[in-house]
Amino acid sequence: MYNILNWNTGLTEDTSSYLKIFEFVKSFLQDEFSIAVLQQIPYKTRTDEGKWNISDIYNEFVGFFPEKEYQIFENKSYNKEYVIMMTVIISQNKVVKPGDDSLYPNGIKTNREAAITIDGEFSILGLHAKNGKDNLSYINSINGNADIIVGDFNAGDYPEYQYWKEFRMILPSHVCICNLPTKQIENYDGELLRETCIDHIYVKRELITKCSNVVVHKENILSDHYPITFCIK
Repeated sequence: MYNILNWNTGLTEDTSSYLKIFEFVKSFLQDEFSIAVLQQIPYKTRTDEGKWNISDIYNEFVGFFPEKEYQIFENKSYNKEYVIMMTVIISQNKVVKPGDDSLYPNGIKTNREAAITIDGEFSILGLHAKNGKDNLSYINSINGNADIIVGDFNAGDYPEYQYWKEFRMILPSHVCICNLPTKQIENYDGELLRETCIDHIYVKRELITKCSNVVVHKENILSDHYPITFCIK
C-alpha cells in the first residue's frame, strides 16, 4: 500500500511557515511507501540587479531531505534554471524512478511538473497549472498517459470557474476522486470568504478499486491550500 500526499505549500507567497511545512512532509514520509507531491517549492530568487540566486528556502528544503535518505524529482533545469518555483516529488523508496517525457503535458518537462514511475506498477504526474487566461489551454494539454495525476489545477467543477463545463471534459480515461474544497479564499483582513475546489486527484479507471482513504486535511492551515492524502494498493 502506497500513501500519497499532494499539497500546494504556498511557499512562494508566504515563507513564514516553511519549517513547519517541511516537518509535516518529513513526518508523512517516515513510511518508505509514502510519496509526497508538492507545489510551489521555491528554487531561485531574482535580485534587483537581475542576478538569480538559489533561495534560502530551497537550501533549507534539500537540508531537510538529504539525498542519502530521500529521492527528489524535479525539473529545475527548465528555462536554463531561471525558475522561481517548482513542483517536486519526494520519496525514500528506491523503486521510485523518474518518469519519461510522455507523461508530461505536451510531452515537455517544465518546472510546473514532476513525474515518476513506481516499480513498473504505476506512474504519477504532479502538476501546478497556470493561472487566468492561460489556465484552460494548460489543463487541456494534460494527456492521460500517467496512471495518477495530482496537483493544483487552478480549476474545477464549480460555478466560480468560468470554464467548468470544459473542465468536466478533461481526462476521459481518468476519474477525479477529489473534487472537494481544498483552498481558502480570504479577504485583506484575513477573514475566510469561501473554500474552492482546485486541487485534484485523477486516477485511471482501472485503478479506482485500488484507491482508498482520500482525506483533505482541513486542520492544517500552514498554507492557503489544505494537504490531501490517499492510498493506493
